[in-house]
Amino acid sequence: MNATETSLWQKIQSFQLDQPDADFSFSARLARENGWTAAYTHRVINEYKKFIFLCCVSEQGVTPSDPVDQAWHLHLTVTRSYWIDLCRDTLGSEIHHNPTKG
Repeated sequence: MNATETSLWQKIQSFQLDQPDADFSFSARLARENGWTAAYTHRVINEYKKFIFLCCVSEQGVTPSDPVDQAWHLHLTVTRSYWIDLCRDTLGSEIHHNPTKG
């Protein structure tokens, strides 16, 4: 990775999906909605962060695994966290979710 990519990766790794003041955290909701254990859910969240990084640095489009797509779908529903905190403030660009073409 070059210096810009390393900096971006560090920002993405530091991004917190679970808000400290939430009564029902993002990871708890993701686990409940998918019937996952807490440990598996945290693995998926780490893979989601890798996917977001690839979206930013890849010259071609990337497609998430089904578990990562579940995390992405849920994150999209938390609009301020996704569009403001992640896209605008962390990545500096928007990542839109588009259906695959097959």
